[in-house]
Amino acid sequence: MIRMNNVSLRLGQFSLTDFSLEVRGGEYYILLGPSGVGKSVILETIAGFHHVEKGTIEIDGFDVTRLPSELRGLGYVPQSDLLLPHLNVRENILFSAAVRKIPFKDVEEFFNYLIGVLGIDYLLDEKISTLSGGERQKAAIARAMLLKPRILLLDESLSSLDRPIKTKIIKALGDIHRDTGVTFLHVTHDQDEAFILGNVISLMFNGKIEQTSRKNGLYYFPRTMNVAVFTGMDNIFTGFVESVDNENRNVSLRCGRYIFTSKLPEFLTLPEVNRDVYFGIRGEEVMILRQGENIKPLLEHNVINGIISHIIEKTSSHTVFFRDEFDEFALEIELVNLVYRKLNLKTGGSIQVSLKSSSIWISLEDVKKP
Repeated sequence: MIRMNNVSLRLGQFSLTDFSLEVRGGEYYILLGPSGVGKSVILETIAGFHHVEKGTIEIDGFDVTRLPSELRGLGYVPQSDLLLPHLNVRENILFSAAVRKIPFKDVEEFFNYLIGVLGIDYLLDEKISTLSGGERQKAAIARAMLLKPRILLLDESLSSLDRPIKTKIIKALGDIHRDTGVTFLHVTHDQDEAFILGNVISLMFNGKIEQTSRKNGLYYFPRTMNVAVFTGMDNIFTGFVESVDNENRNVSLRCGRYIFTSKLPEFLTLPEVNRDVYFGIRGEEVMILRQGENIKPLLEHNVINGIISHIIEKTSSHTVFFRDEFDEFALEIELVNLVYRKLNLKTGGSIQVSLKSSSIWISLEDVKKP
């Protein structure tokens, strides 16, 4: 377990103030956020690289705030791998064991496991200078894990890699975490990386955690506008809460000439009546209704008529830009290529869309007045 208790420190223009964090043992915990918000500083502080002015850091219940880095029992994989260029891959991976004079036979089984799961058994005799970026990071991960640290810290370790090699390393990290039970604390700005690997994800802005959720909670149930925008909420509007059905958890929202119904799950707080709110829906949750077909009960609310104003073709999907028939309401709709081809959509064509009530997100933040 890692616990940061009201930690404060200053590094140049950046500061952490009364920052707290708890990572439970065995979790794959992700610190997610844009560049410059303090994610790496937190990791480096846990590792012992920065002086804490106030507060404490605990690892497995022990106060390590003043303990040197090498005594904290941590593995660390930075963005730049810091492999030793005069050693080959095998020697780099075994370096920590060699420094501690641990015989190879004592680490051989786990060494063989690591090079197998990371797919670098054929590279052991290669010099570091001959490796690709992905191969270097695989070797760095193996080196950091060799002595089975209590906690592995990964600091944007995959950020510079191409997607195919990144995908392979993501799978390997997931396998290592599952097989060893080691606690992982992983810093990244990549949402796919975060949502694939993380059991728990915290999203940071400006040195503070904005929201912490299990798995996809950030994506489907953002608590603030910052979280909604960062996670790619395509369509965000301002509406007025006209009524709330507490028993069925239905909220009626007026937005211009339209009244939309949102059905919120039990664990979310219902908004108050007669107040302005932000609400939104993700592009992939907007349903295009086929002409002439009966509307399913789930889609019979929140139906709008309009036209397609523009279509953008991407590698695996299309973005369809929709405007209502009164030119007052616009949506971005995301369709995977298979669905797009079946619908036979054209720019300028008339369509009918439905905003599924269970997919409409509502923020309880105060609406900022212009």
